[in-house]
Amino acid sequence: MSGGGVNLKRLFLSRQIYEDCPSMEMTLPTHVIANYVLLDHCRGPSRMRVLGNGSHGNVMQLEYEGGHRIALKNQQATPHALTSLRVAAALKSARVVKFRPLVFRDRLLTFMSVVQGDLETQRKEAGVSKWRKKHADTFIRFLEELLACLGARGAYYPDMKLANVAYCNDSGNVSFSVIDVDSFNGHIATFPLREEWTIYHYASAAEGLIQTKYACAVTALLYHRPNDWPGFAYGKRYRSTEANVDVLRQFCTTKAIAGSATAKFILGIADEVTSAINAV
Repeated sequence: MSGGGVNLKRLFLSRQIYEDCPSMEMTLPTHVIANYVLLDHCRGPSRMRVLGNGSHGNVMQLEYEGGHRIALKNQQATPHALTSLRVAAALKSARVVKFRPLVFRDRLLTFMSVVQGDLETQRKEAGVSKWRKKHADTFIRFLEELLACLGARGAYYPDMKLANVAYCNDSGNVSFSVIDVDSFNGHIATFPLREEWTIYHYASAAEGLIQTKYACAVTALLYHRPNDWPGFAYGKRYRSTEANVDVLRQFCTTKAIAGSATAKFILGIADEVTSAINAV
């Protein structure tokens, strides 16, 4: 089991960490989690699978014979990634997946609570449209609560998208959480409000937050119509900001969405984005 040139099992054997870890709770000390996750008393995980592929590292799910599971992201320990994790930890939000980071040399290992998968991957599954319709209001509450938390903390998450949102169904109790925890206060946006904001250092937290809101509105649309957004800021597919906002408004007039919590959420952000555009 290796990643980025680091043999993870050898890494923790060399540190001689042998404390027992009876559960996968993220409240445990990081070295205790690391011991169980990467060694399981020198046996290692019985099964591994990729939960998601990111530009900065893959998220793996590790499964053990005792039934425990946990997610692990292995990536380069860049200054930005470390700063983003500090921002995520300071939020203390239930809308962010529970995680514990560990830095070893030039690697950043982020242990996370297990989720079922991300919403981008989920869209390929059978019956997903019916499931999403049933839990649409829950998804909007997740976005609203996340934005409120970010605004209160002076933070932002410009690269909101389906791939960065995890879902979990615990005995019928569905929840959503941000899984890409090293993107807080970032500079990359898959759905930029302005073309130049694709890779951008925001002048203020307020500027970063308006981009976050816009990306959340696009993500709310894609939750229902995952193939219905050509508004990327590159190549011939790019549309103007005003045109993209019009698409958001038009979506809210469709029979299935009009009057719903999703429509109210998107229209509120569309109004705010329009005010921000006019203020420039």
